[in-house]
Amino acid sequence: MIEVHNLTFGYSATEDGQILKGVDFAAKTGKLTALIGTNGAGKSTLLKTIMGILKGKGEISVNGKPVSQYSTKDFSSTVSYLSQD
Repeated sequence: MIEVHNLTFGYSATEDGQILKGVDFAAKTGKLTALIGTNGAGKSTLLKTIMGILKGKGEISVNGKPVSQYSTKDFSSTVSYLSQD
């Protein structure tokens, strides 16, 4: 399961630059999870933040373990990300 709590990310330090603001959700193991939204809503930013490509603030855990405790190799074998591009 992937759990996200109070995730915040912005491309600038100002409040107006915040793309993700206090995002909370859980994606359960073995279940299909779809992320749907309009262009520019932050879908790709959210996934890139979960994958560690972008550094946000908040808590992200996989199977109850914070992502910061995973090695790059272990994390990439546990979670995958397929972009639309």
